[in-house]
Amino acid sequence: MTQPPAFNLPPHQFTKVFPFHFGFNRDREIIQVGEVLQRLIPNLLGNLLEQHFIIKRPNIRIELDEIVRKSHSLFLLESLHNEMSLKGQMIYVEEQEIVFFIGSPIVTDIAKLASLGMKLKDFALHDPVADFLFLLQAKSQLTEDLTQRQAQLEKALLDKDNLVAIAQTRTEESEQTLKKLQQTQTQLIQTEKMSSLGMMVAGIAHEINNPVSFIHGNLTHASEYAQNFL
Repeated sequence: MTQPPAFNLPPHQFTKVFPFHFGFNRDREIIQVGEVLQRLIPNLLGNLLEQHFIIKRPNIRIELDEIVRKSHSLFLLESLHNEMSLKGQMIYVEEQEIVFFIGSPIVTDIAKLASLGMKLKDFALHDPVADFLFLLQAKSQLTEDLTQRQAQLEKALLDKDNLVAIAQTRTEESEQTLKKLQQTQTQLIQTEKMSSLGMMVAGIAHEINNPVSFIHGNLTHASEYAQNFL
């Protein structure tokens, strides 16, 4: 049976593919570090594992044999320098007596990246944490957009209520103006009627006054004529 070809990554490429990994020897001296982890904790190389990390899970001593014995377990490490926690697997290379920790930071909030000095681009594309962070970022963006749209909607509704109130006020003012106009028009019509009636009465009085005056002016003469006639 043909054996599959072996692929070995040079250390400088390994540090890019696994940006948060590190390797240590039997003496627990860290001899290799991923490029992002090296940036976040500059003095990792050449120092002891326990000078930088606490093993939170599994509950073991920081010794090579103990770590190798639990190499199939999920390891949770906590940094002694910041709030960063790492989860991953310990891989033992027996020929060189070197253990490689292959993992990534535990991040549940996209806003925490800045406080840890990390960015989304620091995560390897094959790392599922990157997908999770992209989803968190998309959720955060959608939440922000939704909040903005809700604020715009509330403002639009408030503007609408204000416009309705203004329109209501204008309607009431128009109704009052119309009512006053109708009252004024009624008064004008009444005044016009009274004026016309006054003119008509004055005309009738004038027409009556002329013959009455004529009769009154001739009463004396008529009386004398009547006396003479009698």
